[in-house]
Amino acid sequence: MCQGMDSSVCLMIDGEIVAAAAEERFTGEKFTSDFPRHAIQYCLDVAGIVASDLDAITHSFDYQAYQKLFKLGERNSRYYDQVLAPKIQADLWREHFSLDHVDTLYTPCNHHLAHAAMAFYPSGFERSLVIVADGLGEMTAISVYEGHGHALNLLHQQGTLSSLGILYSQITAHLGFWVNSDEYKIMGLAPYGDPEVFRRAFQDMVELSDGGTVVVRAFERNVNELERQTGRGFRRWLDEHVIKAREAGETITQAHRDFAAALQQRIEEALFHVIRHWKEQTGAENICFAGGVALNCTANGKLLRSGLFKQIFIPPAADDGGTAVGAAMLLHVEKSNGKRASFLANDLPYWGHEIDEDEIRASISEFGSSIDVQKLDDTALLEAAAGDIKDNNIIAWVQGRMEFGQRALGNRSILANPGAPDMKERVNARIKKREEFRPFAPSVKYECANTYFELPDNFESPHMLYTIPVRKEWVASLPAITHVDGTARVQTVNREKSEKYWALLDEVQRRTSMPVVLNTSFNIKGQPIVRTAREAIATLFTANLDALYIGNYVIRRGSDSIDR
Repeated sequence: MCQGMDSSVCLMIDGEIVAAAAEERFTGEKFTSDFPRHAIQYCLDVAGIVASDLDAITHSFDYQAYQKLFKLGERNSRYYDQVLAPKIQADLWREHFSLDHVDTLYTPCNHHLAHAAMAFYPSGFERSLVIVADGLGEMTAISVYEGHGHALNLLHQQGTLSSLGILYSQITAHLGFWVNSDEYKIMGLAPYGDPEVFRRAFQDMVELSDGGTVVVRAFERNVNELERQTGRGFRRWLDEHVIKAREAGETITQAHRDFAAALQQRIEEALFHVIRHWKEQTGAENICFAGGVALNCTANGKLLRSGLFKQIFIPPAADDGGTAVGAAMLLHVEKSNGKRASFLANDLPYWGHEIDEDEIRASISEFGSSIDVQKLDDTALLEAAAGDIKDNNIIAWVQGRMEFGQRALGNRSILANPGAPDMKERVNARIKKREEFRPFAPSVKYECANTYFELPDNFESPHMLYTIPVRKEWVASLPAITHVDGTARVQTVNREKSEKYWALLDEVQRRTSMPVVLNTSFNIKGQPIVRTAREAIATLFTANLDALYIGNYVIRRGSDSIDR
C-alpha cells in the first residue's frame, strides 16, 4: 500500500495481482493522501477475504532510518511521531480493520526501491538500468539501480537539492497552477514557447555536474526551514530576478509559454545527463524509468527515440500510487525466494472495480425517465458506438474492470473522432472545461500505429506514456489529437490484451478509414475518473455527453431529462 500522494492499495496473492485501486476513486478527492481504507476494503472484497487473512502488509515509505534526524528538532520530532512513524500505519489498520496482530505483518519499504520494483519486475528484462526520479522519496530525489534477475542493486542516490520533481512543481505554482496536480499542464504549455528566452536562467538554476549529478542551485535561495519547506525564497527570487509570478486565472502571456518551454528543456537535459552517465558506467542495453518525473511523456518520447537503449519500460502507474504495487512485488520476491510477479510490460492494469449487470440495471432504474436506454448485442454495440464517433458525437465507453493509474486506457474513457477539425475545442469547452493549450491523446490499433505515428518498429505503447511525432502526411487528418508541435501521446491497443476496445477501433476504421480515436479520461474537471454505474450515468449529464456505452447498454439523455 501507499499512503501519501496518490494513496493506493494493491492485493497480491501468490504473485498474481488480484486487485489494485486508488483511494481517490472512492472518496472523490483527487490525489488524496488519506489512509486508503476504502481501497483496502475493495481489494479484500474482490478476493473474498478479510483483513485477518492477510499474510503480510507493506507500505511504500520507510522513515525509520531517519528517525534520529527528525528527533533533532521539536517540530520535526512531532511530525515523525504523528505522521511518519511505522506505528501510525499499524494503528490505522487496527482502527479500521480490527487487525490486532498487525505489528507481526507490517513491513515498511523504501519508497524509491518500491518505484524501482514497479519498473523493473514487470519489464521482462533480465538485466536493466533503473532510474527513479520524483519530488522526494524519504530523503532521496534521484536513485539509480541495476536490476539483474530478481535483485535491485543500488548504484547511486541524490538528495533534495537534486529534485527535478520539486523544481517542476515550484515552477508550476509560479505559473499559477496547482502543485502536485497541474504539472502536466506545464508540459502541454511548453511547446507553445521558445526555450531560448529563459535558457540561461535555467542553466544557472540547474547545474549538471560530474558523475551524472544534478544540483538545483535555485533551491539555495531558500535560506531557512520555512522557505525550504514551501519554496518561498526560491519563488521570491524568481519574482524579483526572472519572471513575475502569474496569478491563477490571469492571462497566459508569451513569456509564460517561454518560461514553461525552458523548464521542460532543462528537465530533459538533466535527465539525459544522469541517464547517459549511468549507461556508460553500466553498459546497460535496457532502461526502466519510474517516479513522478517519469510521467513527463515529452521526455519519455525523446528517450525512446534517442537510440540509447535497445528496450525501454515505464510502468503504467509510475507515480506514487504505483509504489503500492512495487512494494507488494518486492515482498513477493522476498517470500518466494526470488520469483518475480506475473504482471508483464504490455499487460494492462485493469485491476479496479468491474460494473456488473445488476449494478447497471439498478442505476438505470434510479435515473428513470431522464434517460433513454437500449441493450444491444456485442456486434450492434460496436456498430452503434463507431457510428456515433463517425458522426462526431462524443461518447463515454465503460467496459470491464477499471484502470489502475492516472491514464484511461479504454475501459473508463471519453471517445471522439480525432479527424473532426473542431473536436479538440468541443471536448475542452463542453466537457472537460480545461485550458485550450492542453492536447488530447489518441488510441490506435497496435498493428496500424506505425502508419500514423513515428514509433519504433514493433514497439507497443499500451499505457499512453510517450509523446510521439505524428507522421507529417497524417497531421491534417488527425487535428484533434495532434499537438502544436506535431506530436501525440499515443496509446497502442493490442487485440489480445484489450479485445473489445480493439474491436471498437476496428469498427471505427471500417467507417472512417482510420483505426484511431481521441481518448480522454471519463471524468469532469476536479473529479477522479468515474468508478460506478451511477457515477457514469450522472457524468453523462454533467459532462453533456451524447451517449454512454456501459457494458452492453447504450444510455442517452431522455427527452424529459433534467439538469443533474
